[in-house]
Order: sequence, then C-alpha cells, then structure tokens
Amino acid sequence: MKKYPDFWTTLLGKGPTGFFFGFFVISLICAAALMFVELRTRNADSLRSPQRFSFRFWFADNVARFIGNPLLIFLAIRAGIEYIPPFGMLFYSMGVGFGSDGLGILAKRMGFLTTSKLAEKITEKINDEKKV
Repeated sequence: MKKYPDFWTTLLGKGPTGFFFGFFVISLICAAALMFVELRTRNADSLRSPQRFSFRFWFADNVARFIGNPLLIFLAIRAGIEYIPPFGMLFYSMGVGFGSDGLGILAKRMGFLTTSKLAEKITEKINDEKKV
C-alpha cells in the first residue's frame, strides 16, 4: 500500500482502509441476507423456475447479481465514505446492502451492467445478413 499511495487513496478513500472494507463487508452481508430472504419466498409454481429447488438454477438466474452487486456496493461505499461520518456510514452501508438490487436497477436504466444495447446491435446485424 505504501508503494502507490495515490492509487489506494483514490480507490479506497482518504480514511483508514479498515473502515472502508468493514463497511463494504457489512453491505455484502446485508445484500446476501436480502437474497436469502428472496430465496425463501420464491414462487415454486412459477413457469420460470423449477418445481424443486435447484442451487444451479438459482445461481444461473442470479449470476448478474453476484457480479454486479459487489461492484455497485463498492462504488456506493466509496462515494459515501468521503462525506459521511463513521457512525452514519454504518447505517448508510446497511442501506446500500439492502438496496443493492435497487442500485442494480438504477444502473441498468442508466446503461451500466447491461448488454441489451450490444445484443440489439448483434440482432440487427444477424437480421440484416439473413435478408441478403
């Protein structure tokens, strides 16, 4: 950490590194708790999900959440740690963790963490090739 202090300060903020990672882990725990609550209340009668619980299906169905949520949580904690005192950061990090799905929805609307535009372009190219 001493070799590149500007890099680490930019990445983790000016405060102690332990604070940053502590708040990050609190947010991840809250996000995981939210996912397990949703898992327990899943609709087994849905056409989209198998009748019996399948960990493989659940992971495949939520792979974007497993990748996107930690990234969004990291960015939200990094933005908040600059301006919020440590006591407030505790509640902020819990809110970020429980609201990480909302962060994902917001990021999708803004065009982050989505490949729909890329998929649309590829679909257009494929459709154009079929016409020729």
